[in-house]
Amino acid sequence: MDMNSVSTTDEAPLAAPIQDPKYFFDDGDCMFLAEGVLFKLHKLFLCRRGDDEPLSVFCDMFSMPQGAATEAQSANPIPVTDTAEDFRALCWALYALPTEIQQQNDPGADIPRLVAVAKMSHKYMLPSFEPWALRIIWLHCKPNKKLKGYLNDCPQHILVQTYEVADAGDHRDLCSLVEKQWLARLKTGELSLRPVLDFGERYNRRAFLGDAYYHQAMNMKSFVPTMDISRVADFSQSNLTPAQMHNLLRGYCSVSLFWQRLETSGVPHYPCPESHPCPESHPEEWMSDGLGANRPLDIRTALQAIERYPTYGFDCGCRNLYIQELLSSIPDHFLGEEGTA
Repeated sequence: MDMNSVSTTDEAPLAAPIQDPKYFFDDGDCMFLAEGVLFKLHKLFLCRRGDDEPLSVFCDMFSMPQGAATEAQSANPIPVTDTAEDFRALCWALYALPTEIQQQNDPGADIPRLVAVAKMSHKYMLPSFEPWALRIIWLHCKPNKKLKGYLNDCPQHILVQTYEVADAGDHRDLCSLVEKQWLARLKTGELSLRPVLDFGERYNRRAFLGDAYYHQAMNMKSFVPTMDISRVADFSQSNLTPAQMHNLLRGYCSVSLFWQRLETSGVPHYPCPESHPCPESHPEEWMSDGLGANRPLDIRTALQAIERYPTYGFDCGCRNLYIQELLSSIPDHFLGEEGTA
């Protein structure tokens, strides 16, 4: 049997490209192919820019000699690696009417489309569109007194995409808001731990990772059930990577040991250069509210309780600074000290 003939017969034929129902203009002078969808557009819209703005990537594409090359551009599509949905979002921004642009300020704005606009305008160097899209996204994501922000219940992949475009566009406030809302939803049990850790590792967000691990360590019983017969912890249900599980268990052990020291000795000794004697911390006093019984291993709440504990007239700044250093080092329990293997 001829194996070549068999393999050729078994191969599925490539589907013919289809025209986008909205962004395929008969009078367009350039054509793009994204995921089997043809977009026939106008170079004028793709190359518009402000007086001080750089040329877009599209302008470089069209810098070929005129004549036969121009005819080839309109007859043969330029393949792009974008999804058809993302490229369609870019086309929407390029061709949107003023009323459509204005409607993006309303509560019903299409946030996933705006995220795609920010992503595509950054990729293709369209600086007029990227900051506008990020501003509208921020408008709808930040919570206010009347409406909860979009990030409160959006799909998890939108959290990732929103952070990516905010990071690319250097919108630090939006980046911080994504992390804050993501952690808040993790703590309610709405979202799972693995995507949070994968994201934090990808972008090297150490504090974010520390908060995620810390939350899970505080709720280990809900994360790691016990086996029916032996009653030992069952880690087989976890979908964490071996490295992530190692970090979680290391942090759980480290936090447990630190908690024991807090219960018995209070805050560790802190150097104080002040001329007056520093007030001592008495664990039996700040633990008297049942903190240890109600929130096992919650060293963050414990340290904050110590920080608020009255010092009887002594305002020891070095003490409070040291407690803040302990609080900021919580990720070290799970990830190790920075700069160490």
